[in-house]
Amino acid sequence: MGVKGRALRLLAAALAVCQVAGFLASSKKLPSTRRPLRLYSTSEDLLREKLSKENEREVSDAAELQKLAESAREAEEAGYNNILGERPYLQVLVERGLEQVDEAAEKVRSTVVDFLEDAESKAAKPGPKPKAERPKVVVLGTGWASHSLLKGIDAQKKFNVVVISPRNYFLFTPMLAGAAVGTVEDRSITEPIRRVNKNADYLEATVTAINPDSKSVTCQSIVCEGTACDIEEFDVEYDKLVIGVGATTNTFGIPGVKEHCMFLKQVDDARRIRSAIGNVFERANIPSLTDEQREQALTFVTIGAGPTGVEFTSELRDFLAQDAPKYYPHLLKSVRVILIEATNRILGAFDEDMANAAMASLERGTDKRVPTEVILGVGVKEVKQREILLSDGRTVPYGLSIWAAGNGPLPLVLETINKIPVQKDMQEQNLVPRGGRGRLLVDGWLRVKGAPDVFAVGDCSIMDTQPLPATAQVASQQATFLARLLSGDYDTTAKIPTAVGSDIRSSDRFMPAQQRDSGKGAADAAAALEPPQRFAKPFQFLNLGILAYVGNDKGIAQLQVNKTPVKSKGFGGWLLWRSIYLSKQVSWRNRALVAIDWMKTTLFGRDLTRL
Repeated sequence: MGVKGRALRLLAAALAVCQVAGFLASSKKLPSTRRPLRLYSTSEDLLREKLSKENEREVSDAAELQKLAESAREAEEAGYNNILGERPYLQVLVERGLEQVDEAAEKVRSTVVDFLEDAESKAAKPGPKPKAERPKVVVLGTGWASHSLLKGIDAQKKFNVVVISPRNYFLFTPMLAGAAVGTVEDRSITEPIRRVNKNADYLEATVTAINPDSKSVTCQSIVCEGTACDIEEFDVEYDKLVIGVGATTNTFGIPGVKEHCMFLKQVDDARRIRSAIGNVFERANIPSLTDEQREQALTFVTIGAGPTGVEFTSELRDFLAQDAPKYYPHLLKSVRVILIEATNRILGAFDEDMANAAMASLERGTDKRVPTEVILGVGVKEVKQREILLSDGRTVPYGLSIWAAGNGPLPLVLETINKIPVQKDMQEQNLVPRGGRGRLLVDGWLRVKGAPDVFAVGDCSIMDTQPLPATAQVASQQATFLARLLSGDYDTTAKIPTAVGSDIRSSDRFMPAQQRDSGKGAADAAAALEPPQRFAKPFQFLNLGILAYVGNDKGIAQLQVNKTPVKSKGFGGWLLWRSIYLSKQVSWRNRALVAIDWMKTTLFGRDLTRL
């Protein structure tokens, strides 16, 4: 081949290399750093230059978009952390007040519109969807959390609400101690769950399994006809599930507790204790008993000196001072009341001065009032049929023992945790907050981690942002928050629940601007035009204080105003205790019945009849 042929081959090879390089550069959208060789005609060259400039602009736009995306992620993360931040006490207090205003205004608006609309307009107006077409919200339990949720959720127009529980009533648990000795009647502190929300359906059944994968719960119901009873098992599907099953009594695996101690969590417990107190006195009244046997029979032991244990001991001492002398005056010299607490002081949730005041009231005795023997810093090793073995080696004989030493998880909750990999791993690796063992871990909006469309409230849950005590006050506030979240049309699947629309509530307006708008960083960075959004603030507990009755018309009240507690003790604390608990009854029926019971007890004493 001649020189001319080799030159043509080299030129063709160079052209091919340049074409491949140009293709790779354009496919990667990288700008060329060197001016391309002029191997084309003038028109081809101009076209290449034009394409190169457009390529450079695309790369510049891509880099700018990448910067914007990074800025958006940073803004979104900052907004998320900002929204999760703790809000000042007074701000939360005002928000709660505005929430009440919003709800009242909506009720008034709805009533006025219904009144002003004529019959033709009402007929033309589309009604709510049938229940079968609405999202189904299944609520488990009828305790504080479920009761508050049912009061606030819109079961008339937005949701098909189904409540499942073996207990068809709500129980005002803070007054169980009084019901256990007859200060109030047990029916006075219960309310049928069907009265709470007449648009919700109720199923009397026990949930045996929660199935997050199939979005259903498995239930068992005992159906009786005459003397024959059958167990019916069925499944209930849900669109959203709210777990509010509470907790059970924690025995800490101590031998003999379940067999020989009585608990105080349900109405049936209060009834059994009330009957057992009468049994103890009747047994001690048998003439053939020795003095030692009589003293053992009349020894009342309460294990656990939290609010439940202290209030039961106090109610029992009132009964022993006011009513027992009328019927068993000859037995009072043999009565002993003992309170055992494993820590170094009683009522650990109260400030020390208030706990000391309660301690003084418990230990103070008179001619008619039996003093309480308080044993601190000693645990229970074993409970036998007639005696309690303590960790320091002492033995305490007893006739009636009450276990009030804390809460533990229900088997249903433990099984549900094991079904959710995220929950199971965090429990096994001990990554849950303190006090969260055996409780469902939820985020700031009470969503169960690792289980879409599942929420948990009350004693069965623990928040990852602010671990809270297992109290009725916490459960009630959480459920009220969740009811507003669901009824407010928020998208609970978003990282920060949002509701699209121009309707900004009063409580949302009160949020500081940088906190209200902090979640918009991503949209703003990407220059997206979206409809106005409402961002749901996470739940924040508003501590309103704690109360306890310590006997003989004395109480302690530690109310919270911002970070400063307002305290009252003695007769003033008792008045606060009674007035607040009376106002907190869930219906006027309950308020009337409780007030009548208190009046009957004052005038006629407690009823000792064992039916």
